[in-house]
Amino acid sequence: MPFINVKMFPGRTQEEREKLAVALGDRAMELLGAPAEAFVIAVQEVAKEDWHDQVSVPEVNGNPNVIIKNQPREEWPKG
Repeated sequence: MPFINVKMFPGRTQEEREKLAVALGDRAMELLGAPAEAFVIAVQEVAKEDWHDQVSVPEVNGNPNVIIKNQPREEWPKG
C-alpha cells in the first residue's frame, strides 16, 4: 500500500490541502497502476520552528531510503 506523506509549513486552506491530496493520488494511480483504495495520502502542516526536529532529523537526515526532489540533501536546513 503506497503511503504518500506531505509535510508543509502552515498557511494553506483546507481546500488547497485537499486538492493537493487528490492530485497526488490521481497521479500516483496513473504512474503506479494501482486503484485509489490502495493509497493513503496525508497532508500535514508543520510549523517552521518545528521543521528541523519533526521533519529533517527523524525523516530525512541519515535516511538513505528517502528521495528528495528539487533540493540536494546537503542543502536541507540544519538545527
